[in-house]
Amino acid sequence: MNEKDKELLYQAYLEGIKKETKTPPIELEDRELFLPEDAEFSFPEPKQYPDQLPGSIIMLENNDYLICCLIIDEMGKDRYLAYKLSPYTVFASEFDILFATDSGKYILETDNYFYITEQEIEEAIEMDFIERKNLEKLKLELKKEHPINKNINTDLESPENKFRIMEHNITLELRCRQSNPLIWIPQIELQYKRKPEDTLQLAAADKHIAQFALGIISPDMKKLNDYAYFAENYTLQKDECHNLLLLPDENLIDKKAEIRCGNIIVFKGKLPKQIVLANFVPFFPKQAQDLLDIKLKVL
Repeated sequence: MNEKDKELLYQAYLEGIKKETKTPPIELEDRELFLPEDAEFSFPEPKQYPDQLPGSIIMLENNDYLICCLIIDEMGKDRYLAYKLSPYTVFASEFDILFATDSGKYILETDNYFYITEQEIEEAIEMDFIERKNLEKLKLELKKEHPINKNINTDLESPENKFRIMEHNITLELRCRQSNPLIWIPQIELQYKRKPEDTLQLAAADKHIAQFALGIISPDMKKLNDYAYFAENYTLQKDECHNLLLLPDENLIDKKAEIRCGNIIVFKGKLPKQIVLANFVPFFPKQAQDLLDIKLKVL
């Protein structure tokens, strides 16, 4: 499919995920319907869904969007792990698992998951289900490491990447309401991971400048610069596993806020004591700040 057709499909996708707010009025005329006396009709038996929740494909309504997801497992009392699904298989990437049911084909987005309650499941629309044996195969597939495709477009304005960004945008509040928010940053997931050499070249250049500037200060300050960056209302740090952490100022904890990387919201909800922005990043907090253009705003 060419880029123009993909863009048209992306626009159709945007319309399809919108939650209906108003029911359009339907005007019917009184008409008498005549049918042959010997007309016969047959209707398919309604599909019987299994009683167990894992394996159910449901449609959640969340604010302005419809969210299609698969319940993978029960993780504890009133806590179910769900993965975002989409029937738009043309936008499948290396991060997805393709599978089919009797009703259609889906992509399961391995990097787009969240936890939901039994009440939310009861209020959702049941769309489809996966047989238990196929669900177990999917679980095994989820445990595998999927190689990054370095030949895929890293332009965040391409239809494929806009689709992926929107898919994560509509699950944002579900992912961020956990005690450990599940953060997804497109600049890292769609650009750095696919083309790390491009990002690292920029980071290396910044590092050279930083090393020159740090030549006149103490070794303790150099170490501090390597592992922390102090912004107006938060601190960026690297932990011992080289994870990039954002620590809001103490007076902001539990306040509702949003965090942006560039113009993309990557967190929205009540601020915890710390947020893991990314796992095992090779650049310093100051370089991460410059590359990601991180901003925290209290709502």
